[in-house]
Amino acid sequence: MRELVDTLESFENKHDFWNNHRLEGIPPGLLNRISELKHSTFASPLDKSNMFSPHCEFVENIAKSEFVKGISPFLHPLYPKMFLEFAERGIDVSLVVNEPVFERLRAEFRPEMEQFLSLNNARLYVYEKEMLLSSAVTNCFLSLGLFYSKGTYDHDNDILCFEPEGLRWGEDLFAYYQGMSEEITEI
Repeated sequence: MRELVDTLESFENKHDFWNNHRLEGIPPGLLNRISELKHSTFASPLDKSNMFSPHCEFVENIAKSEFVKGISPFLHPLYPKMFLEFAERGIDVSLVVNEPVFERLRAEFRPEMEQFLSLNNARLYVYEKEMLLSSAVTNCFLSLGLFYSKGTYDHDNDILCFEPEGLRWGEDLFAYYQGMSEEITEI
């Protein structure tokens, strides 16, 4: 009964958000545990005039993280250099991307990717199916982005959670996608 109440609380304040977004990217086992995100908030883009601008809270929190596990169906042009810099500083970085993102990384960011993959604390995986969410989980926070029901990605609203149960949920989400992906060891 407690889990049902927690799930209802998770949806209560964010009903419009959950109702207007595709949830198929969340594995059923994790969808059943959505109550673990009940203490989440929403992040805002750094620059409201640029829909592709990273979210303020994302940038602030990822910079102070000890590890990063990310899932992404798109490529922000700042991310290859940023994640390479994190890995070079000794931060463990593991990324799961879809095939189109991997092809762009290979074509447009080859030097950065070669250097990234040469590091012992950097991992890259390619997920070959449709990817209907983006996520980053660290020791500090979980960021989760979803697609609208009509199919476009929601660049304005990322769910942020700083609670231990939300971080576990995010790590389990990453493990799911990592387990269904092929590791890339060289470009």
